[in-house]
Parts: sequence; C-alpha cells; structure tokens
Amino acid sequence: MTRSRKSLGAFGESYAVALLTRSGYRVLSRNVRLTSGEIDIVARDGETLVFVEVRTRQSDRFGSPEESVTRAKAQRLIDLGHEYVQAHDVTSEEWRIDVVALEVDRKGNVTRADLIKSAVG
Repeated sequence: MTRSRKSLGAFGESYAVALLTRSGYRVLSRNVRLTSGEIDIVARDGETLVFVEVRTRQSDRFGSPEESVTRAKAQRLIDLGHEYVQAHDVTSEEWRIDVVALEVDRKGNVTRADLIKSAVG
C-alpha cells in the first residue's frame, strides 16, 4: 500500500522526531512557517540550535532521500536558518542544518533511517 505524499511526509517527520529524541536532541518545534518557507524541525543538540530537514522516500526511483536535497534546496535551508535566527532574536549562537533521510517500504516499514549532521552548509 502506498501512502500519499503528504501522509508519507507527516509519517517521516514523526519518525524523525523519535529518532532525534533517541539521539539526544531536544525537539523545540515542528513545521515552523517563515516568510520564505518552512523548517521541518527545530531542535537543540546540546547547546547547538539545529534545523532539521526530513526527506522520506518510498522508492529510489528518483534517487535516495539525501540526494533530493539539491543545491537550490540547500540554499533555501540556509536562508531559512538565517531568517529563523533573525525572527527569534537569536544572537551569537552556533547553528547547523541536519538531514534525516528515511526509506520506507510499501508496507510502511522504515527500512533505512540516517541522521546526517551538518548535511548542509
């Protein structure tokens, strides 16, 4: 059974929150809307502010989840990070962009879950 793109994305984000929590991150918020787009997950890894992009794929027909973060998407994520920091008056704080790459089989089981730190930037 295949999932719709929207439900697959929501499933991936929920799975990513659990993965991040198990990895010691403190999740601050999800689906943060800014003027230039949306950040999937905002979290802390120790003292570092982390913006997490979740990429979920049910097929490798269009490449792996992490390969779907194109140069243009990477630049958009960097711009969103800057916008978030400015909008939330975050000063002199280290931040980075991580990617959670998930592959899901047709039955909805996660077959691969990778947390890629500092994936963009």
